[in-house]
Amino acid sequence: MAPVIRTYHPENRLAKALASPGGITVGLALSRAEKVLDAMRPDCLSVLDTKIAQIDASASTASFSSTESAIEAVYTLSSEILHEAGMFGLAELSEVARSLCNLTDSLRQTANLDVQAIEVHVATMKLLRRPDVDSDPPIRAAVLDGLKQISIKAASGKA
Repeated sequence: MAPVIRTYHPENRLAKALASPGGITVGLALSRAEKVLDAMRPDCLSVLDTKIAQIDASASTASFSSTESAIEAVYTLSSEILHEAGMFGLAELSEVARSLCNLTDSLRQTANLDVQAIEVHVATMKLLRRPDVDSDPPIRAAVLDGLKQISIKAASGKA
């Protein structure tokens, strides 16, 4: 007698849910998500300002040391700013935070960070958060370009 081969097909609930009618369109989902983000925007921008102030406070303290843990703290805050600013369409602020992440990331292991570099980034972030600058794209672009020029000079040792 030949063995009986039985094949089992377990129910795939995800496939079943995708195949069933209903749900919402992508456009409607995006619209709803945008409304939720708009409602959260004031609180999140306040949190961004707090994180910028935390970096500023740590960098302007006489006790700031370029230890790995101090640099790690600046990196972590700037990474959070990078992502949160990007989520709210603050591209220039996100770019400054990315620049600070790159700066601190490259120096975390050497524990040799120039506090002035942090201060320049923080000053740029604060400037981008001012309402008159935030509402003017050409000024935001000029501020970002200025930071890039300073970074280039600092990297070449001419600053």
